[in-house]
Amino acid sequence: MIRQHTKPAKQATVTETEAADTVCRKCGGTGEVDGHVCPQCKGTGRIAELVNPA
Repeated sequence: MIRQHTKPAKQATVTETEAADTVCRKCGGTGEVDGHVCPQCKGTGRIAELVNPA
């Protein structure tokens, strides 16, 4: 068996926190809870969720 000498790969560094738009968990994307505007998403049915929290 031939061994190859390799250097370890650099680890990726995250310098920014990223957000992704996703369906609101409280209202399931409808924008309403019990006939009222959802307090979590303010009626949009979508929320921004952090992908890489720092």
